[in-house]
Amino acid sequence: TLMAEATWVLSFELQQVGFSEEGDLQFNFLSRPGLTYKIQYKDSLTAASWTDFNNAGTLVATNTLSQFKDDFTGSTSGGSSATGTRFYRFSYTSP
Repeated sequence: TLMAEATWVLSFELQQVGFSEEGDLQFNFLSRPGLTYKIQYKDSLTAASWTDFNNAGTLVATNTLSQFKDDFTGSTSGGSSATGTRFYRFSYTSP
């Protein structure tokens, strides 16, 4: 008889948000290896649509703890918010 023990791994749970010493906004979250995570932003909740990060907005988790950074450059969100406020949205998909 074959027996196996299953361990449930959360798909997403935000653990910490804060600024790094370099001034990047850093998101640390629990993730499930193999899932693809995407981060989007908007500078106003009344804005019509969410904007994808330029280059660094998609991540395939390889561990149960993952991280996104917004360095407010062309590599991520393209710059500082014109309104002084920014909202972020995370989503994930299975392979």
